[in-house]
Amino acid sequence: MHARHERVQVSVHREHRVALPILTGCRVLPTLSSTDRAKRIFEENVDRIREARGMLADLRPFRGTEPDSVTVFEVGMAFAI
Repeated sequence: MHARHERVQVSVHREHRVALPILTGCRVLPTLSSTDRAKRIFEENVDRIREARGMLADLRPFRGTEPDSVTVFEVGMAFAI
């Protein structure tokens, strides 16, 4: 996990007493094929979004002039449910 993400987590927890999980594939086994790993990451992140009471997302440009497409999808999904 990036140091910036950790600082945000700590800050949100201190200020609002809310745990802030970061959506990543860190719990996914490295022995899975890339297709199976991507599917597991997607499923875990969808589960976390469904369980969440809110969402914070970094929609600043990422590797170019647009936000990360996966983050945009996750925000849209959270809004829809």
